[in-house]
Amino acid sequence: MKTELQDLKLVIIDEVSMVSSLNLTYIHMRMNDLFESDEWFGGRNVLFLVTSFCCHQLEASQCLMK
Repeated sequence: MKTELQDLKLVIIDEVSMVSSLNLTYIHMRMNDLFESDEWFGGRNVLFLVTSFCCHQLEASQCLMK
């Protein structure tokens, strides 16, 4: 696996709110082992995606009326 991921530049974690802090720690530790690094996430870039719930959701009928 190490040779397959050696050129990895970016890891994307979608819906990070569904990932526990323990699992994030495991991902971090595994990446450190793979890339022989003490930097966060093995020194690779990590993009965390999250769905924003700050916007009000409209019912379908309200959207169609506009």
